[in-house]
Amino acid sequence: MQDFDLVVVGSGSGLDVASVAARRGMDVAVVEDGPLGGTCLNRGCIPSKMLVHRADVKRTVESADAFGIDAAVADVDFAGMAEEVSAHVDRDSESIRRGIETSENHTLFDDTGEFVDERTLAVGDATIRGERVVVAAGTRPRIPDVDGIDGVDYWTSTEALRADQPPEHLVIVGGGYVAAELAHYFGTFGSDVTIVGRRDVLLPSEDPAVARHFTERYDERFDVRTGFEATAVREDGDGVALDAATTDGREETTVHGDQLLVAAGREPNTDRLGVENAGIETTEAGYVATNRYLETSAENVWALGDVVGRYLFKHAANHEASTVIANALRGDREAIDYTAMPHAVFADPQVAGVGHTEADLRAESRDYRVGGYEFSDTAMGTAMGDPPGFVKVLVAPDGEILGTHVVGPHASQLIHEVCVAMRAGSGTVADIRDTIHVHPALNEVVARASAGDSATRTSVPVADRHVLDGDVEVVDGGGMWLFSIQGRVSRVECVVIMECSGLVDAVYVPNKRTIDRSTPGYVNGSTRLWLISRAVDDTCELTAPIDQYRGIRESVEPERACPVRSRVRCSVNGIHKTSPFNGRVSSGENVHTSGTGCRDAPATTDGNVAVNDECDVPLCCIQPEVVGPTHAKTVEIVCPGIKFTICIGTAERMVADYGRIRVVVA
Repeated sequence: MQDFDLVVVGSGSGLDVASVAARRGMDVAVVEDGPLGGTCLNRGCIPSKMLVHRADVKRTVESADAFGIDAAVADVDFAGMAEEVSAHVDRDSESIRRGIETSENHTLFDDTGEFVDERTLAVGDATIRGERVVVAAGTRPRIPDVDGIDGVDYWTSTEALRADQPPEHLVIVGGGYVAAELAHYFGTFGSDVTIVGRRDVLLPSEDPAVARHFTERYDERFDVRTGFEATAVREDGDGVALDAATTDGREETTVHGDQLLVAAGREPNTDRLGVENAGIETTEAGYVATNRYLETSAENVWALGDVVGRYLFKHAANHEASTVIANALRGDREAIDYTAMPHAVFADPQVAGVGHTEADLRAESRDYRVGGYEFSDTAMGTAMGDPPGFVKVLVAPDGEILGTHVVGPHASQLIHEVCVAMRAGSGTVADIRDTIHVHPALNEVVARASAGDSATRTSVPVADRHVLDGDVEVVDGGGMWLFSIQGRVSRVECVVIMECSGLVDAVYVPNKRTIDRSTPGYVNGSTRLWLISRAVDDTCELTAPIDQYRGIRESVEPERACPVRSRVRCSVNGIHKTSPFNGRVSSGENVHTSGTGCRDAPATTDGNVAVNDECDVPLCCIQPEVVGPTHAKTVEIVCPGIKFTICIGTAERMVADYGRIRVVVA
């Protein structure tokens, strides 16, 4: 048996610990059965970003005509490009190997290691023991339980990143960041791409608004089939056929392609290490369980990186390595601090985020405000051709930044301003708002999203009691967005003013009885909400400052509770929309109900809709006819108590990103 001061299992970020130990004169063993440098260097972030950047360059050239530049891509040496990237990776890996092999204090065991006792591993024919041990063995691609998958020749990211030709039709199983980046890469270089993801959106761990936007953008480029789970795969001539079904089993689909890429997440390598023999406990998902000091359940054994399972990012592993260095080598008791841990997806569009998503905050019933700004509304965005995308900021009542999410050009760079504020500054939007930003740099989109008082964005009052904030989904397309909020309403506290793009904006004011936009302050009344929609000119100028609509509050007592069982079709100036409706519409607008227990009921002269006791008539969304700034329609809505849904007509802008309806429930 060979004894060492330190044994490091894995050669990614664990090498940071090994290097510091060696410089301190300690005898260090490194156990690695693959190329040196870990997942990131060899089959992850380094080769993928080098290849994705080449895809970005190609798309930039192809978009040159939008700026009056006549340019075209004459040819692509795909094989040469892939070979160059692989050669770069291999050189770096070999450089690490030479450094370890020539070090007096390092011993490399290039074989598979397995624990056989406390801090003791069998590595090939050798048995080694460490006074201290660091487990940094990483993860590997997870292969889903799909019937027939062992009988087909599929890729994971490892094989895809070394492919010398793009497949004619690439079928991807999975909807996360690996699927997103490789779809962009292969799709740019000529592959038809079909993405089959079991969740309703791509990048489902992102903020819901970002995930929706990203999915819509990818749906424009690729064949995206969300909500489908792969069930079987088989050879099909020279390619493969993949069967998939919705999670409820109601719909099935089959996709044919010549190459299958499995990008269904990662799983830890602990099952190959025999960690139970060393007294190292794991989580239910198989990751090494650690405390705040990154200590495992075994004495003098620490863990870091993907195998810990907290943040599967290279920069997170490097950060964890610093904590392990402090605790394992210096004898400190330094707790890991994950404050403001960012991430990015290098697709097109890019995505980046830090902190909580809005779904997180809803699940925790936390009070928050939402700020946002679009790239196209900045000077640099205009210079770049009005790229779609936005910055979304989630802020606590005291101004603390709870989360920020970016989708659009250079998102991976823009997020760092927020990270600095959250980690090194006061942690509030004041750090960003009070910073002088270069004009017209793209960073202005972050500054304006954080300002909170932009005339084109909503500042939503923060409720002092439990808040439910409704999910938003498309209703019939056409720019209609639906909020659905459950609970007995005790107070409605909201004003939503959305930026329009020459068509429609909308304002919710509790019990406001006119379209007079200059009436500010507290509004008294009983049980009604008004939706005011109006057509406006291209400048979207408001006749009154947005500040006048803040702080409007109203006590709303539900008239009754009744299950929603029917739908309504409204016709306004020849425009038809069908969607959930509760309550009343203005006099003269026809409302037709259908469903068990409901009957056709034209609006009465006072605006009441006749509804019997057996059902609630769902809410009808009305989008005004847009011919000029003088045309408008109003809808009065009565809250039924158990559930009400509200639709807003807008013009190519997502209420989900920039506005919120806050409903305080008892």
